Parts: sequence; C-alpha cells; structure tokens
Amino acid sequence: MARKGLTAKKLDNVAGKRQKSATRLWDGDGSGFGAKVSAAGRVTFFQFYYAPAGTVDEKGQDISGKRRFMTLGTYSDAYGLADARKGADAARALLDKGKDPQQHARTERERATREQKQAAQRGTVAGVLALLLWRFRRKGRTRRYIHDARRAWHRDVFPEIPREKKAADVTPQDIRRVLHRPLSRGSEHSARTLRATLHLAFKLAMQSDHDPRNLSSKVEFRTTANPVEAVPLAVEVNAKDRELSFPEIGRVWHEMGESTANPMDTLLIRLLLALGGQHITELREATWSEFDLDAGRWLIRAERHKNRTRDHLLPINKTADALLRELHTMRGRADYLFPQVRKPHLPMRVERPGAIIAALLEWQARLGKPMDKFTAADFRRTCKTRMHEIGIPKATTNHLHNHDFAGVSAKHYDRFDYWSEKQRAMTAWDIALRAAIDGKPVPEAECRAAMRWQDGTPTSGKKTD
Repeated sequence: MARKGLTAKKLDNVAGKRQKSATRLWDGDGSGFGAKVSAAGRVTFFQFYYAPAGTVDEKGQDISGKRRFMTLGTYSDAYGLADARKGADAARALLDKGKDPQQHARTERERATREQKQAAQRGTVAGVLALLLWRFRRKGRTRRYIHDARRAWHRDVFPEIPREKKAADVTPQDIRRVLHRPLSRGSEHSARTLRATLHLAFKLAMQSDHDPRNLSSKVEFRTTANPVEAVPLAVEVNAKDRELSFPEIGRVWHEMGESTANPMDTLLIRLLLALGGQHITELREATWSEFDLDAGRWLIRAERHKNRTRDHLLPINKTADALLRELHTMRGRADYLFPQVRKPHLPMRVERPGAIIAALLEWQARLGKPMDKFTAADFRRTCKTRMHEIGIPKATTNHLHNHDFAGVSAKHYDRFDYWSEKQRAMTAWDIALRAAIDGKPVPEAECRAAMRWQDGTPTSGKKTD
C-alpha cells in the first residue's frame, strides 16, 4: 500500500513534540522528498537522491552513485510545506541535468563569497593589485610574469601597507618604506621593478575612476595623485644578453641526458632547442591535440600565445619529430606533453624548467667543467640569434616566434601564414642544430641553400612585399 503524502496537518502533529527517536516521513510518491523529525520534535525537509556521475564532496573525493540527503529547510511559519516542495522540485531539476544539487549550491555559495570579497577589495590597496594583474592578463603577460608580480606585492608591499587600506590614503612615505625592503636586501633591481609596477598600478587606479565605462560603479579608488611619483628611484632594467653558441648548444644537448635521471627533463630542453626557441610556457602547457605529426605541424591557438592576436602554426623539423615521437611512446596517453607526475591532468609546474637548468649547471660545476650561467628563457634568444647567424632573415624568425609586426597592415590585414618560409627556416635550423649536436662546424652554405626556393630565389624575396 502506497504511503500517504506529507500534509501540513501531519507535520503539525509531530512538530515540537518529543519522539522516542529520530524518524523520517516520506512523501510517498517516489520522488525522494520527505521530512526528518528529530527526537526533540524539530522537522527538517530533505530531498533524497543518488549522486550523479562526476560528483565530488568538499574534500574533492569522488562520491558518484552514493546516497545523499539534501537539507531544504526547517519547518516553521516562515518556511512551510509548499516552500519545501519548490526547493525539492528545483533540486530534482538539477539532477535531471546531471548536476548534484548540493555541489551546485556549494559552488554558488563560494561564487557569492568570492564576489563579495572582490567587491570589498575594490577601492583598497588589494583592489589596486587586482587591477594591475587584470591589466597584465589583458596584455598577454605570461603566468610566470603575473606570479612574480603578485609575489613581490605579498613579500614587500602588504607588510608595509595593509591590503585593506584605501588606495587614496597611500602616501609617498608608504611607498618609501615598501621600496626600502628590497633595497635592504641588496636587491636594487627588484626595488626598481617593484616601483615600476606600483607606479603603473596607481596610474590604472586613477584612470579607472575617470573611465566613462565605469560610470555605474559604486566603488571608486578616489586617488587624486600617484603616490609613487614623489619617490625618486628611476627604473633602468637592462635587457638580458645571454645566448649560447653552437658548441654550447651541442654540449647542453648531450649533458642534459647525463645530468638527470628523468628522460622527460631531457626531452623538454631538447625540444625547446629543436622547435626553434618557442616560449617555454607554450611547450610546457602543450597538449597532444595541438600536434599533427604526420603533417609535421604544431598549432598554438591565439589564447595560448603571448601576443594573443592570431593562431601560430609551426613546422616540425626532423629532429623535433623524432623527439616528439619518443615522448609520445612515454606520455601519449596523457593530454599534456609534459604532465605533472602526481597530477597528470595538469601541465608541468611553471618553475620546473628553471630547476632543470639549475640542476644541469650544478652538475657541470661538480665535474669541474662549468658553463656561464643561463636560464631556460635564454633558449629563445639563443635560437633567434643563431638563426640570424646562418642566414635566416629577421622577418622569417619573427614569423617563427609569432612576434607582432608594427603597422596597421600587419595588425589588421595581413593574414598570410608564411608556412613555406617557416618550413624552410626550420629545415635550415635543423641542419645547423644537427651539426652542433655532432660537434661539427655549422655548414652555413647548406643552411642558406635550404632557405632558397626551388627556382633559386631567396626566401626573403618572395611573398613578403
């Protein structure tokens, strides 16, 4: 015999009255809706269900298929049976879409809390930092760059200027104390760089208040002057100039295989060189879906590239192809080329390439054959410089590295992919790289020949006007 549905009369009969033990009253229609009556007579509505696939709890553990009870509310004059039924209907509607109602509610609460926190930050020094980081993201700065900027603020700014302090109350004396921190550590370069980011951040705050697009905003920074202006610490950041010679490239190629027991580390560094010095982040976060080894192509989408203006199509030369196929036999089942060991659903950590190079330099020093210090970021400069050395035109290396070209024509109208030019350049680079690996002089004549069209016309004279 089917159970009778819940009624307000039935709930009134048990509400507020002590029971021998807690019990559940079901609606009787098989929907999972019901009410729990505690031993003290408190009536709480619930919705019973089985967790849909992909549901995780607060600890991040998968609970798909497990029994769950969602509390809807407590029976009272303000929350009655009709209100509870509406809540149960909404929960079942989410279940029909494959969503766990409790996980959905938790996500919404976290989102609301996050938005409230962000709103509270606006107008404060913490809001100024958020505005600065937003600008960096819009400009396509790398994650490492943004991470370093945020870390500098947490290390030197917030200990002197509380994050909740209003931006309008920041004085040049505050900035002076902030910049004294890196200077007291003997790091003048960090002090100059920090001053530059502080100056830009407060400039953005001032512009935000006067931006007509923010007219409806209820919170303003209300900064009438940039407090960094009065602090005399000129920014003179010198361009980096470390680039490896061809003999050094050959040495790094071979000694990478000896300095580490992890073949993934070796393949990462070798691929950075073989692929002509693409951005570390682009290779570190690359997925196998971007590669077509049969066609010899690597497609980097605009949203993953630094300049974020257009997709970047890169030819894969013979050396890079062999490395990629070797890597695929080791990590082909993962989405990323270089996944984390313990979290294979995530790409290699941002600091890992730097640690690999540091370990190589330390290993070389222990053997008594040190090299001049360099970083993983120097490979891009190295490849570009050595490419020019073997006769690859600057315009072609800019296309290989997807550098922006000045002018309205290049920015808005030129959509040619320069595939043939890039393909010949990667072939020439492969010839030079193989010679460096074998310890032989680079055959510049052969490299320059690879850059020519079949009819003998140099690459720099075709399709570029």
